[in-house]
Amino acid sequence: MADHLTAESAITVDRWRAAFESTPRHVFVPRYWELNEYNSPSRLVDSTVPSHRHEWLQAAYTDRVLVTQWRADEDRRIVTSSASLPSLVARMLHLLDVADDQRVLEIGTGTGYNATLLCHRVGSTNVTSIDVDPGLVAEAVGRLDVVGFAPTVIAGDGALGVKDGAPYDRILSTCASPGVPPAWIDQLADGGRIVTPLTIGGALAVLDKTGPGEVSGHLDTDAAWFMAMRPRRPVNARRPPRRPAPTRP
Repeated sequence: MADHLTAESAITVDRWRAAFESTPRHVFVPRYWELNEYNSPSRLVDSTVPSHRHEWLQAAYTDRVLVTQWRADEDRRIVTSSASLPSLVARMLHLLDVADDQRVLEIGTGTGYNATLLCHRVGSTNVTSIDVDPGLVAEAVGRLDVVGFAPTVIAGDGALGVKDGAPYDRILSTCASPGVPPAWIDQLADGGRIVTPLTIGGALAVLDKTGPGEVSGHLDTDAAWFMAMRPRRPVNARRPPRRPAPTRP
């Protein structure tokens, strides 16, 4: 997959290529849902089912979105979490323009895959991640532990950021918002950068802090369609017991 992303110019920096090469995506997506013709989750592909294993592993290392969670809404299935398109993940990390030892806040932990890439780049102690879903947080922390990383991961409202770890040099959101929450700007270091998708037309904003309470920047040329941010009252998540390592290919 790293070869493909490099050939397609999604990865252009050696340090990020090394992060993608070293991060086993299948560990973070032990199961996913195939979509039907209506883009609704319809069939579970599970790594623990022998007949699914080849299909699952191939999908894990293909440049595609993998739906990992949904909720029922009357007769509909609403997607609530997914493993993002790897080429888009790489694009957003490139736009983040992170440097060694910079502190990064990720909004939207999801599977934990993106947090692992950040840990590879700047180290666990410099990465903080928050997600609205405590269940997702617990699973992500367990997977991060398996691959040897221990960033700060919190269950709570991403719109509020994580004040205790501020200021951050970079803030990366993997969920869309109608605008830039004021807490993100307040928690961003002077000269720091925010990369976030917006709910308007798949826009991807790249914004630098130019003064107190002020950011400015541009919209990237590539669209970035993400699920909208969901609010929740912040609750700190405990680190779960170490889990056995998932089956390796």
